[in-house]
Amino acid sequence: MTNLKRIGTGLIAFIVAFSLPSLAFAAITVGSTSLTTTSTLSLQGGNVGIGTSVPGKVLEINSATGANLRLTYNDSDGSAANYGDLSVTSSGDVTLAPSGGDLNVTGNGIYSGLLAVGGSSIDSTVYLNLLNTGAYGGDGVTRYGYSADLTATDLSNVTAGYFSAGSSYGVSGADHNVLTGLDVHTNFTGAGRVDNSQGIYIQVANSSTGNMKDAYGIYNQILGYNVAGTSGPTTNAILYYGDLVNTSSSNSYQSASIFHGKIRTLGGTSGYGTAYGLNLSGWSTPGATVTTSYGIYMDNSIDIGTTKYALYSDSNSNSYIKTNLGLGTNLPTEQLDINSNNIRIRTAKTPATAAEACNQGEISWDASYMYICIADNSWHRSAHATW
Repeated sequence: MTNLKRIGTGLIAFIVAFSLPSLAFAAITVGSTSLTTTSTLSLQGGNVGIGTSVPGKVLEINSATGANLRLTYNDSDGSAANYGDLSVTSSGDVTLAPSGGDLNVTGNGIYSGLLAVGGSSIDSTVYLNLLNTGAYGGDGVTRYGYSADLTATDLSNVTAGYFSAGSSYGVSGADHNVLTGLDVHTNFTGAGRVDNSQGIYIQVANSSTGNMKDAYGIYNQILGYNVAGTSGPTTNAILYYGDLVNTSSSNSYQSASIFHGKIRTLGGTSGYGTAYGLNLSGWSTPGATVTTSYGIYMDNSIDIGTTKYALYSDSNSNSYIKTNLGLGTNLPTEQLDINSNNIRIRTAKTPATAAEACNQGEISWDASYMYICIADNSWHRSAHATW
């Protein structure tokens, strides 16, 4: 009977407290008995405090241990197996801990602070920090990102990741020493061995019967805008810049290549229509002028080896140059223009007969004669002597 009186008194106080907004607080004491209701409870004004008599918000939950809130799934007897906890530390840090391990957020979100994914600390200089400090194992330690199969018909472009670095700040001198859109580092500090180190790995694959018209492993563009009739000059526009550096005094690179390209087939039989190791084409400058153009340019800074080659071919394929070739001159007037007072043919050749097979224009020599093929399969010779 006493408990019923307490419950009745508590309910009256509760109803009165939240029906009259001018009453700031009302305490409900029910002993150890839980108060439950299946009716809708409407609070018309004031703040509600759980564990505190002076709530500072519409709902304030106070806990001496910081274990403030639990949302449970299908639990009526206090033995919840599936739940989500919200707790706060003495320093004001908040933790969301779902028992299932996943935290799902639907809709758009704006996060104004620093964010770290993985690990246990915040880097105060990085807005988004993806960390992996766990154990290794499996095919690939961690894959950051998400692969979505887009199957609906849509003419929109698809972007997996977008990174941008922009600046509009302007003062005299250099505003920024370096403006980088994407900065990637691979650093090995161990004493073992890494078989393959890749700063950036990119793969473009066509695994079905559809037509991928143009496939670019990397697509780069440097774009100069003309804003309001004026634009600032770009001193050097370099679409690809490679800087291969060795700062070690004891560990040398066994081989160094600025660019190493392979064209291969792996078990397939379709192959390629045309294969280019280097394709320079499609240049266009409508309405503009170019002072000097070079398809390939090398200066004498490449002369760094004991044995040096500006161009070296170990291929058995022919080489083809359509127009004039100058050796020692950059203004050739004939198909072959040699700016020198000597031409050397190292190996002697003696045609067996005047009718030996030859192509018109071939020249050869031996110890006694100079030979000229004046027509196909027709040799003439002239004797030479010392003086």
